[in-house]
Amino acid sequence: MKYIINACIGFSPADGVLYRIESEDSVTLPLPAQRLLLIILESEGEIVTRDSLLTGVWDQFGLVGSNSSLNQYLSLLRRSISAFGCENFIETLPKVGIRLCEFVHIQKIDEENNSDTTEVISKRRPSGPLSKMSTIPKDMNAWILIIAFLACSFIFFGISKGGGSSPTPVYHSLEDGCKLITFADLNDEALSRVKATLTVFMKAKGMQCKPGNRFYFDDLSSQGRDHTKRTLITYCEEDRKGKSIMCNNFYYFNEVFSEK
Repeated sequence: MKYIINACIGFSPADGVLYRIESEDSVTLPLPAQRLLLIILESEGEIVTRDSLLTGVWDQFGLVGSNSSLNQYLSLLRRSISAFGCENFIETLPKVGIRLCEFVHIQKIDEENNSDTTEVISKRRPSGPLSKMSTIPKDMNAWILIIAFLACSFIFFGISKGGGSSPTPVYHSLEDGCKLITFADLNDEALSRVKATLTVFMKAKGMQCKPGNRFYFDDLSSQGRDHTKRTLITYCEEDRKGKSIMCNNFYYFNEVFSEK
């Protein structure tokens, strides 16, 4: 099964890849973002409450979400989808939930059975102009690339219970040439702890810090019901232009790394 958004963006739930149909630009969404996007795409334009989103993205998988983390994931989806050509994807209904914007056009294709395309559109009556569609040049500017590849790594730092703003990446150049990206301006002590954890991670995975590699670090990822926290490290390789071309997510939980 795959979904086509406004004839310009594809989403494959099987591997979590969001891609722009007219080019090779793509990002791999992390699991919570995949679940959130799938719920939205299957909503058929109906209102989806915040409680149902929290349940479908976190509770059903033994995790505890929050309004703050939900806002961060929604922001990420908006930016990633906008970067691929659909500026108005979902609208927020304060204190209620979200729904697809009224002119978003969804096609659902069953690839396995080669069945005909099923169109899923918003059921609300149009009340405004068509959503604007923008064309993103192949040589995306640096900021759009950062946003797009945030989806691949899904690193969010500094989440609080009462909401929060979008994270800002902070780049650190390590001695051996690789890059470390966090989402808070860490003090020396905190940065030392992050580097120590990264050293343990690279040793456990047989990786090396070298030019062309980058590591995204998040030690405030999804929180389990027992209130223990997992660290998420995303390893990416860069192409000659400095773009991330391949990323893998790893969770560090109870001193054991596992790939996701």
